[in-house]
Amino acid sequence: MFNLDKYVKQFRALEKKSPSSAMRLLRNCLGPELLRVEQKKSYRRIKQQGAEQVGLSALGLRVYGHCKTAATAYWLLMGGKDREGKPLLLMKEKMPDGQLHFWVQTESGRKIDPTKAQLSTELYPHHNYSSGEAVRVGSNRGKSFVSLAGHTHRIDHYSYKLLQCLAKSLRTTNSD
Repeated sequence: MFNLDKYVKQFRALEKKSPSSAMRLLRNCLGPELLRVEQKKSYRRIKQQGAEQVGLSALGLRVYGHCKTAATAYWLLMGGKDREGKPLLLMKEKMPDGQLHFWVQTESGRKIDPTKAQLSTELYPHHNYSSGEAVRVGSNRGKSFVSLAGHTHRIDHYSYKLLQCLAKSLRTTNSD
């Protein structure tokens, strides 16, 4: 079991000091190897077609298909709480093309979306986070477990791999 407690403290400190640095650290760990099968097909199609043809920047292509993994990792590394210590919600919304999009939201409604760059206006012209619903963090089918503040969370392989990369990056960041 992977204990996240010390990484939560480090990530929260980084996020408080520089939210953009925390997001950059998270995004730097994303890559095609962390995509689920269904997202890999779309990713390959968009890459072959040319990301700019569908309005995606290089960052948009990098984060494409990683919304659930990135939002889950962000929620876990923030310890499930925002900067003020209030609960964070993991949200999901069904997009017009049938895909699901995930992000994190504060109780007051502030949206924190590590993969917002994938939502080009060409792909999702009317996305405004209006019909999202809160979902439970974790996965019933997940085979990986993490410990956070004495609670065990069952998560999928992709979120687990992302958390391992982030832990390594946080260790490197703090040793500099």
